[in-house]
Amino acid sequence: MLLSHGLLAQYSLPVKVHISKLNGDDGLSQVSNYFRFEDSRGFMWITASDALNRYDGNTVKVYNLTKYFQNCPPLQQGYGFVEDQNSNIYVGSEKGLYVYTRATDKFTLKKIYSKAPDDIAMPFAFYNNKVWCFNRFYEIASYDLKTQEIKLETKLSIEAIKSINVYQNFDNPVFTRWPILDKNGNVWVAGKSNMHYYDFTSKTEKVIALSKNQRIIYCCALDAPNQLLIVGTNAGLTIFNIKSNKIINLENINGQKFRNIACVAVKDNFVAFKADFNMYFLDLLSLNYQKSGLSEVQTRATINYSFDKSGRLWITDNGLEQRILSFIERPIKKFPDELTQKSLIYNSIGYIVEKENQDVEIQDFWILNKKTQEIEDLNNRGLKTRGFKDQVNNRIWYVRIEAGKEQLVFKDSKSGKLKFSLNSENHNKLGIFQDLCIFKDNKMLIAGSNGIFCLDIGSGSFTLVHKKPNSFK
Repeated sequence: MLLSHGLLAQYSLPVKVHISKLNGDDGLSQVSNYFRFEDSRGFMWITASDALNRYDGNTVKVYNLTKYFQNCPPLQQGYGFVEDQNSNIYVGSEKGLYVYTRATDKFTLKKIYSKAPDDIAMPFAFYNNKVWCFNRFYEIASYDLKTQEIKLETKLSIEAIKSINVYQNFDNPVFTRWPILDKNGNVWVAGKSNMHYYDFTSKTEKVIALSKNQRIIYCCALDAPNQLLIVGTNAGLTIFNIKSNKIINLENINGQKFRNIACVAVKDNFVAFKADFNMYFLDLLSLNYQKSGLSEVQTRATINYSFDKSGRLWITDNGLEQRILSFIERPIKKFPDELTQKSLIYNSIGYIVEKENQDVEIQDFWILNKKTQEIEDLNNRGLKTRGFKDQVNNRIWYVRIEAGKEQLVFKDSKSGKLKFSLNSENHNKLGIFQDLCIFKDNKMLIAGSNGIFCLDIGSGSFTLVHKKPNSFK
């Protein structure tokens, strides 16, 4: 119940976006990635032009060595993924259907189309113990895992794909015309201007026009729980209800016109789409939308939007990286966040303390305002100061080494005045200051390079209590 509540809560507009990235520095073999798939074990499989990558959330395993492939050439560019009930994975390719057996961690190769001009086979669904594939000519074939029978089911009346290489077929890339299986086992495919539907029960194909003016279709996604097809076109979004056959053309949303919807993904009535090189979020229930904040330059090359099981949005920034967008509110605000162009002069933080009014001071550089949750710059750089929270008296002690004097200066945050100065003799006893801990009546334990000392601010008493050197904390 908590998990489901969390997924619903994260999509209430306006959402805040937190971005992480996965690229070659993280272990991807190559960063032109057209397909990805999250399996039942939580691995994210990512295709590349030179290998197959498997990401476990921390590291990437690259399948490119011959030891992973039994009696077949190593898989390079993959096209689509399917998983069966035994967690085995099926990957499309120009050479046929690659079968990954989980138990052996190896791939084999299966020919699906024996009479086609080429061996291309691309899986799109696992249904009725069969892996369903298509090829450039939209011939739908099934591979029965129990009987090993391969059967050509039908050929859809959709224009053949000239090439599955994205650079050779830029205006009609294969991943935008990918077949979608609904929960009734029926296939939907986006044609250039119409949706094509194949009913496996009646073995009939239907062509559904989305509008009278023949919109150009660029992409399509299925909201499976609500049985909605979310279709991106040159004239906005189209929502097609599979149950009722009702069509809603959203040429504008709350007065905003959207054109050229090139990417779309949907989860829990929450839609992410790219329109004219900008990313937007849409709540299907309220039809409220929000611009993501990602700039046109940042999103121009993005393709292949999809949500993972935890509700994060993955997008491919072609030739650069995988971007992973999370919408769950973080308990602590990150500064600068991923959507601002500010940068920090310093890349480390020495201390964080809470002030009397519950604002948070960060390294005497910034204040995190409790009320606004915004960062305010203190313009106080260059001072070698450390702040320590006095939980007993609800104040901060600021400790600073006076340059050239070899003295520790203690400043009280309530009065703002100098409270105590540890003279050079005692500072020499202490050595290099490391840390302090505050007790009642202004008494402190201070750790230095020469041991641990007790300081009484009131009397000025400074005594060695333990000879343990260099207690950093």
